[in-house]
Amino acid sequence: MSADFASSSPAPAERHTCRACWPPSPPLPVIGVPVPLKTLDGMDSLLSIVQMPAGVPVATVSIAGARNAGLLAVRMLASGTDDLAVRLRDHLITFARELNDTATRKGENLRQKVSEVFASANTSEGEHPLGRPRMTTMNQNTRQPRRSPD
Repeated sequence: MSADFASSSPAPAERHTCRACWPPSPPLPVIGVPVPLKTLDGMDSLLSIVQMPAGVPVATVSIAGARNAGLLAVRMLASGTDDLAVRLRDHLITFARELNDTATRKGENLRQKVSEVFASANTSEGEHPLGRPRMTTMNQNTRQPRRSPD
């Protein structure tokens, strides 16, 4: 059994979730997490997961997306009606709020840094705000060089 679980495909996990149970239990949801290996950077794992045969449903997240797989599992559990589901929904709402706050703060910091770079750069004639030379092209009507817009 442990050799099966070493496979990059989630089929072994799906196969072991309900076959040996008596009385038969419903199959558990399976979330495939493609693992980047030495070659193909995880594309081989991704393709083996998403090409499961009909009748073997597998949710798939991004390559090396274990965090998102965990969040997906929590969302599945939070879709219930029991006390655990209610608590998980509350935690998911808090998590989403904190994630949004973090992203907003990072965006504000990035905008501030960009404005500082452009404000402090020497923008005199012929110089780019980031210190790069300005590109020039020929005006086809007057045959005079013109500066490209930034």
